[in-house]
Amino acid sequence: MSVATRNWSISRSIDGPYRIDRREIARVRAHLLSSGIKALEICRQADMIRDSPPVLVFSTEHGLGGNVPRVPRSEEVTTAAWSLMFKFDREVCQVQHAMSKFSSSTSPSFKSRLDDLDSLVTSTLNPRIRELTSEADKLTSELATTNTLALKQLNDSLDKGLRKRKRRFRWISRVGFVMLEWVLVGAMWWLWLVVMIFKIFRGLWRGSVSGIRWILWL
Repeated sequence: MSVATRNWSISRSIDGPYRIDRREIARVRAHLLSSGIKALEICRQADMIRDSPPVLVFSTEHGLGGNVPRVPRSEEVTTAAWSLMFKFDREVCQVQHAMSKFSSSTSPSFKSRLDDLDSLVTSTLNPRIRELTSEADKLTSELATTNTLALKQLNDSLDKGLRKRKRRFRWISRVGFVMLEWVLVGAMWWLWLVVMIFKIFRGLWRGSVSGIRWILWL
């Protein structure tokens, strides 16, 4: 069969005289039957439910029980579109609900807390800070102008007390060192006296023993 015969269409116009015979009628009938078979196959494929749904359907919201919806192939795109639209509408509703909740409950609470904090800073902390600042400036000016002599006297008194304390500590340390020195000297003299007494008694004992031996030898 040629390309022209395969691409033949019933609606195609015929130029010039054309004779219809049985062969042409059989060919047209075969073409119509082939078109009908193709249409039936297309309808069957469109109404068929796949065992494993495509990614477009599998990624949509699942039905009750978490099951993937089983729909014909002709309705897969529509089902996915409706599911995505439902999901988008639900997300929009959740966002609107969160915004409404924030506007109705959370935002007024934050605003009230900010107003309380602003009132505390404005009415309580600022006057105290200004009062403390003025007192500090006043004290600084008094110390720099009127109380200079008093500060000098206080500084001299502190220096004098520190010197007395150092002098007292120095005297105590000197007395302690002198006492320690005398204790060490006394201990050394006492040890020397004990050694000398021991040597004297040892010499007397040796002399007595030698004298007794000499007398007995005579």
